Amino acid sequence: IIQSFNKHPCLSIKFRDLAVWLIDNFIHSASLLRSFSENRIKRLISDIAHLEKTIISFFTSKELLPELKFLRAFKLLITLNLEQITTNEDICILNNTVIVHHLFSRAPADELKFPYIEFEQNLNDYFNKISQLQEITIWNQFIQPCLDRYRNLINSRGDKEYAAVYPIII
Repeated sequence: IIQSFNKHPCLSIKFRDLAVWLIDNFIHSASLLRSFSENRIKRLISDIAHLEKTIISFFTSKELLPELKFLRAFKLLITLNLEQITTNEDICILNNTVIVHHLFSRAPADELKFPYIEFEQNLNDYFNKISQLQEITIWNQFIQPCLDRYRNLINSRGDKEYAAVYPIII
C-alpha cells in the first residue's frame, strides 16, 4: 500500500517528510543514550540498519540521500573512539548538537549531565525546544552552562583532570 504513494505526489511528499522526521528524531534520541557498552553499540547499529532498510524500501536512496548520509554518519560516530571522532571528516555532516550530545553520553553521568537533565526538563520538552533553536543558541543556553558546572565541580574538588570528552567538546 505504502509503495503506491509514489504514484500520488502529494502523499509521496508527506511520506518523505515523515521519513526525514523519523531519521532526524532517531539520531537525536540515540545521541542521548548513556552507557555505550559493546552490546548497546551492536544493538544501535542493528536498529540503524533496520531503519535504513525500511526507509529505502519505500524510496530510492537518491530521494533520501542527505538523510541517509546523516544516518550512516551517526552509525559511524557511535563506533569511533574519542581520538577518531576528532579527526574523522565523515561525521562532520552531522549537526554539532548531535555530536556534542553523543560526547556527553561518553562522560561520567553523575558529573557531566545532559542538558535536559541539568535543566530538569523531560526529553520531549528538550527536543521540542532545541528543534526551534539555532546551534549557537543551543550551545549558549544549554551546553555551555553544563560544561561550566562540570568545570566548577572538578575545580572545587581540587582535581586537575577532566573527563576525556571535555576538551573535545570545548
